[in-house]
Amino acid sequence: MAETVLPPPADERETPQGVIPELVRFAGSSGRHLQGLLQLAGLETKEAALVGLRLLILLIVAIVFTIFGYVLALFFVAFLLAFAFQISWIWISLGLAVLHFVVVAVCAVLARNSLRTPVFKATAGELKRDFEALKNFKP
Repeated sequence: MAETVLPPPADERETPQGVIPELVRFAGSSGRHLQGLLQLAGLETKEAALVGLRLLILLIVAIVFTIFGYVLALFFVAFLLAFAFQISWIWISLGLAVLHFVVVAVCAVLARNSLRTPVFKATAGELKRDFEALKNFKP
């Protein structure tokens, strides 16, 4: 870990002898201050990275448990329908799988259509007008 840079105590500082030494002292103080800020930012970045890593791990665990819970809920529904309608649970599972694949296909079509729509229309139009104005610019 880097050492923290502290300004010299008041009794060790020499008295300024004009504008140039005062500017040099100011530049030195500013440099030390900037170095201290950068050290603090480095420490906080490490802490933020650990918090982010912890959140990422929690998110992955939550997703895994959600998927397992969803699969178990589907098994429950399949067995419940098999019991209620006296149909083999294999056929009910196949029906649920087909239903899920239909939903995935609909989502894929909607995603494809939304990717084809242009984004930043107003910004692109403004940039086009700016470039035309620069092309036609005559000093």
